[in-house]
Amino acid sequence: MKKEIFCLLLFSLAACASYHKRPDRAPTHLIYSPNGEPLNGGPLGRPTCEEAMGGWFDRLADAGGNLPRAVFLADAAAQFQRMDIDHNGYLLSEELERYRQPYRQSLESEAAPRRDEDEADTKVHHGKSAHAEDREENRPYAAPDPVLSADVNNAFRVTLAAFMTQAQKNFDALDAEHREALTRADVLKACNINSP
Repeated sequence: MKKEIFCLLLFSLAACASYHKRPDRAPTHLIYSPNGEPLNGGPLGRPTCEEAMGGWFDRLADAGGNLPRAVFLADAAAQFQRMDIDHNGYLLSEELERYRQPYRQSLESEAAPRRDEDEADTKVHHGKSAHAEDREENRPYAAPDPVLSADVNNAFRVTLAAFMTQAQKNFDALDAEHREALTRADVLKACNINSP
């Protein structure tokens, strides 16, 4: 069971990995923190996965360079409140999309011209162009959304309780050494899961 949870967390964070393989290209999809916070796009620009995840970690880490479980969970609760636009205590996919749209929109508008400009040097990889890898609908890990995947009962909504249960599981998956605190290296592993 723990392996499945770890895989789900890694797939949820894997948006970082496709950029890691090609450092000459900025990501054209959203990078999420383990708690579902968009870390790029819109006013956040186009940082690398390492920059985005490292910045999130640095913002939450204590003076000793650790991110304790209590702080991680407090961040998850605060992120849920930011995403709960209508403040009704649960998230729907439409509400989540409204929250993410300002971040997503700038990435989509920047990605389209670049694909056209780079058409000539597109390389085929596993039957898809290198640029097709960037498109969210073509990424095999796009399905497990880092927020909506908390809806394990298929209720088509995510409650705070379900979201916090998932946050606990995400923390446990990242805390492989059971220290009750994450290091920067623990968090940055998500950026390397698909690297050669």
